[in-house]
Amino acid sequence: MSKNINEMNYYEQAKKVHANAMDKGFWDEPHSNEHYFMLVITEATEAVEAHRKGRTASIPEGIEDLPDKAFIPSFEAHIKDTVGDELADTAIRLLDIYGGIIKKKEDTPDITEQVKENYSHASDFFKELEEFTEWTFILVHDLSANPIISTPLLKIYNGLCTLICMAERLGIDLERHIHLKMRYNATRPRLHGKKY
Repeated sequence: MSKNINEMNYYEQAKKVHANAMDKGFWDEPHSNEHYFMLVITEATEAVEAHRKGRTASIPEGIEDLPDKAFIPSFEAHIKDTVGDELADTAIRLLDIYGGIIKKKEDTPDITEQVKENYSHASDFFKELEEFTEWTFILVHDLSANPIISTPLLKIYNGLCTLICMAERLGIDLERHIHLKMRYNATRPRLHGKKY
């Protein structure tokens, strides 16, 4: 099993991500599912831009143990806006939607084990693709699928499987990047300083 997925419980992480997004005001105004999936897509396109610019993270040893005063500038200097950071943002946005679904419907299934057991099927498909842009196109295509054909939960499942494969192909520890970005996001202002 990949180091990207051996610890994270997506159901529990989704609840944490969604609580943080609510605290930051991202759910103050009601929006459609398409709105939130579009925010996922914008993060995926930012990953493409980071890849085009060759921006890779060099995570400092022990960054997790730094106090915020040292963590924030270190994160910004070595991790922010890199491919790993943007893939983490994409996963965080998906987990936020998942957390919103869980909050509305307590009997929402935990997809953690299914993702861990089945993401390799997506990996087999990715062997045929050579370009990062092709991988991202497939991700965006799946996220844009007609909601009658692909439910939000299925889009989240497929999206997480795809992101794990992308990170694995690039040698990125996606789980670590998600945890680091969650910590960084907790220090940011309401709506991360944006309009929505």
